[in-house]
Amino acid sequence: MNIPFGLLALVGIARVVDETRDTTLRRGADVPGVLLSSLGLAGIVFGLIEGAYYGWWLRPSGALSPVPVALLGGVALLARFVVVERRRVRADKVALVDLRLLGLHSFRYGSIAALVVALGEFGLLFTLPLLLQGALGYSALGTGVLVLWLAVGTFLVSGATPQLTARIGQRAVVRVGLALEAVAVAGIAVTLSTTVSGALLGTWLFVYGVGVGMATAQLTSAILVDVPLAQSGQASGMQTTVRQLGSALGVALLGGLLVSTMTTGTSTRLADSDVPPAQREQVVALVHGTAGAGIPSLAADPTTAAAAVEAQAALVHASKVTTGVAAGILALGLAATLAIPATPARRRTPAGEPVPAQP
Repeated sequence: MNIPFGLLALVGIARVVDETRDTTLRRGADVPGVLLSSLGLAGIVFGLIEGAYYGWWLRPSGALSPVPVALLGGVALLARFVVVERRRVRADKVALVDLRLLGLHSFRYGSIAALVVALGEFGLLFTLPLLLQGALGYSALGTGVLVLWLAVGTFLVSGATPQLTARIGQRAVVRVGLALEAVAVAGIAVTLSTTVSGALLGTWLFVYGVGVGMATAQLTSAILVDVPLAQSGQASGMQTTVRQLGSALGVALLGGLLVSTMTTGTSTRLADSDVPPAQREQVVALVHGTAGAGIPSLAADPTTAAAAVEAQAALVHASKVTTGVAAGILALGLAATLAIPATPARRRTPAGEPVPAQP
C-alpha cells in the first residue's frame, strides 16, 4: 500500500513534537517576569542609542541626562528579574525563563558566544552601509552589490560545513568561523580609508561571510546539545532571544559609538579648518542628525564641499574605531567557545535519561 509522502511527513512532525513536549509544563503567565525583562532591556537599549543625543552624563544645557538613569535602571530591573525568576522556579510557579538551563556549560557559554557574536555582526552590518554611502561615495545599489559578497561567502561554505563538522568536530568549525569573522572585521578596520578599493572591501566581506556560514548554524547545535528534550523548546526560545538581544545591543552600542565619534571628529576637524563658525555648527548638526548620510549632499554643494571633506575623514576614522571594537567583540565570542565542553553529553529523553545510541 502506498502511503502519501505528506502523511508520512505529518506523522514525523507529530512524533518530534511529542518527544520534545514538556510533560511538567503548567499553563499560566509570568507577568512580573515579562514586565521586568521588557522594561529592563528597554532602559539599556534606550541609554545606548540616545547617549550620543542627550549626553552620557549631562545634557548640553548642563542638566542631568536621562541616559545614566535609564542604564542604571535597566540593569537594576534585569537583576530583579533574575531574582524573581529563580524564586518562581523554586516555588514551582510558571516562570518566563528557567535559569537552571544556564547550569549546562554548553548552553551557558554557547549563549554567551551567541550574544556577543550577534552584537558584533549586526552592529557591523548597521554601520558599514553608513560608511560606504556617507564617506566612500557608494550608491544604495552599489552598497548592496558590495555587501552581497558576504552572502556569497556564506552560500559557498554552507555546502562544505557538514563535511568539515564530521572531519574536525563541531566546536572546531565554530571556532574557525568566529576566527575568520574577527580577522575579516579587523582587516576592514585596518585598511579603511577614503581611497580603499571596493575589491579589497569585497574580499574582507567574503571572508567574513565564510566565517558566518561556518559559525552560526553549528553554534546553535552546540548550544542545545546537552539540553534535555523536555526543555529543548524553552532552550531554543532562549537562544533565539539571546541572538535578538545581541543584535539590538549591537546596533545600539556600535551605532551610538559611530555617531558620537563621527560627530566629535567632525567638530574637531572643522575647528582647525577655514570653514566659517556658523557653517561649522550647521555641518556638525547635519552630520550628527543624519548619522553621516547627509555628507554626500554637503559634498555636492560647492559652498560646503570643504566641510564635507572633513566630515568624510571623520566618518572614516569613526568607522575604523567602530569596526575595531566589533572585531574585539567577535574575539570575545571566540574566547567564550573555549569553555564549551570538548565532549558534549548525549541528548536526553523527557525523563532525563540519555538517549540510547543508534546502531
